[in-house]
Amino acid sequence: MISIKVDTRATMSALSNSARQIPYAISKGINDIAVGLQKHERSVMESVLDRPTKYTLNSLFVAKGSKANPTATVGLKDVPKHSTHYLEPLIKGGSRHKKGTEIAFGSRWFTPGKAAYELGYIDQHGNFKSSILQQLRSYFGVAEMSAGYTANSKQANKEKLAKMKRTYWDSKAGKMKTVTKRQLVKDPKRGYKTIGGKVYFMSMGRYAEVKDPNSRLWNSRWEQHLAAGIWQKSGVHGADVKPVLMQAKAPTYTKRFDFYGEAQRFVDKQGAAIMSAAVAQALKTAR
Repeated sequence: MISIKVDTRATMSALSNSARQIPYAISKGINDIAVGLQKHERSVMESVLDRPTKYTLNSLFVAKGSKANPTATVGLKDVPKHSTHYLEPLIKGGSRHKKGTEIAFGSRWFTPGKAAYELGYIDQHGNFKSSILQQLRSYFGVAEMSAGYTANSKQANKEKLAKMKRTYWDSKAGKMKTVTKRQLVKDPKRGYKTIGGKVYFMSMGRYAEVKDPNSRLWNSRWEQHLAAGIWQKSGVHGADVKPVLMQAKAPTYTKRFDFYGEAQRFVDKQGAAIMSAAVAQALKTAR
């Protein structure tokens, strides 16, 4: 939140003959400065942040003052779920709070895996698509923890997503073919088990025994040979394995958005001109 002080002595002098307009001129000038500052900060975010969303660009609010209380406020809209705003790490530096999906999956930090980009799981702003995150939460039965309603996937839905089938190598055609229903009737085990869609699974980490009493998802005593995170498999016997959402260290951010510095520079550069325009408007409308 920003509080700006403006020298109004010139305004008072210009309106000495129109005393009734003084409160109006001051409040209008302060409010105009606040609105101009909001637009300026938005333009700064567009230039210093990486593909910011509309939600982020619209994260600033203006609380206008009145003639009785000529004080305007420009600040970050509250985020009720957390004690600090999600933009604060970019303004002050430091770490961020955990996201809903991270909390749902055992309160761990995550970052998109390399395959998330090629699979189309990342949106135009460089963020993991919310629809895919919800699918993952539902798949592993933690949707209720984050969404607050029954949205966990049933086994039938998982099987539908997997699109399981049996395939075989056709030497004459030189490619894999799907076993027909007639062939399966004669030989139910004919061909290879093949995931035509996708199946998700979790890895606890390379060669590490994990025992977390706070999470049934990450509680395991078996050694695993893939990096910790959520993986996707498909193909014959699920041999095509891709990293989707990987466990990571707590991220640390450097200051990128000089929110307070930009505010002071804007007022120093344009505050007087905006206030003068407000005085001119007050004089023009004086009765």
